[in-house]
Amino acid sequence: MLDLFTPIKQELETVEDISINTINSSVDMINDIGAYISRNGGKRLRPALVILSSKACGNYSRSCINLACAVEYIHVATLLHDDVIDNANMRRGAPSANIKWGNKASILVGDYLFAKSFSIMVEEGNQQIMDSLANASMKMAEGEIQQLISKYDINMKEKKYIEIITKKTAELIASCCEVGALLANAPKKEVKAMYAYGLNIGIAFQLIDDALDFIADDKKLGKPICNDIHEGKVTLPLIKILEYENGSTRCKIEEILKKEKLAEHDIHFVMELINKYHTIDYTISLANRYASLGKEYLKAIPESKEKNILEKLADFIVKREV
Repeated sequence: MLDLFTPIKQELETVEDISINTINSSVDMINDIGAYISRNGGKRLRPALVILSSKACGNYSRSCINLACAVEYIHVATLLHDDVIDNANMRRGAPSANIKWGNKASILVGDYLFAKSFSIMVEEGNQQIMDSLANASMKMAEGEIQQLISKYDINMKEKKYIEIITKKTAELIASCCEVGALLANAPKKEVKAMYAYGLNIGIAFQLIDDALDFIADDKKLGKPICNDIHEGKVTLPLIKILEYENGSTRCKIEEILKKEKLAEHDIHFVMELINKYHTIDYTISLANRYASLGKEYLKAIPESKEKNILEKLADFIVKREV
């Protein structure tokens, strides 16, 4: 993905430098945790989408960097909170912040970064942008809560799952694209198209994440495979199995979801069913459909090298291995 973003490498480096070095808290722990999780890599997808969308819609300004930092703060805040909720030990191949500093510190620093992001938005003074990112932040929280409520739910349906991942992942990605278009003062038609593009590639992104949880190299992934099952999350590859199976197999899956520690034979049991019903193939195929729909919305955007990158990005999201 970073290769794909080479044309905006300088802008992304500026975003990274600012987001690490200008948290500007008088409390050292806030600066330390914020810098730690920001330096731990990541795809910089969300800041890149703000910049690319603005350029694709015909205008780029310093405000793009500021708003790209704001969305990165929102994203980092959610990572801090998610790792606490999930009792995660690793984040991108390194110890998670909650392991190094504790749950309470992680939650509070996440709260600070949310506040920091909205401070940037207020400074920019664009009501439409504030509305977009505030709405995305609320949707994200709703999605996370719905996912928490749905823990261990072997009766989860695909429609409900799509609703959850749309809120918890796709809404912020869509908002990043919308914000870029708004910064460019694009026509309403283009703003709506960029939002729809972002929403669809955001759904595709999470679908592939959930597929990779079962099949990726754990060293590349930066966490153990089948981590979602360990956390009691019922994602699409598992939902499709449960549509075919009933009786003792469903009970066995529910039992595995509730285990504190997965055994090798538990993982083997689930993977056999995934292979039997080709549920990874189904998940990837659905991601392809959403990515293709996202590209369709780009037809409303004038031709440019940035639009070409956005089209390639939709394809890359589905083909990536981490």
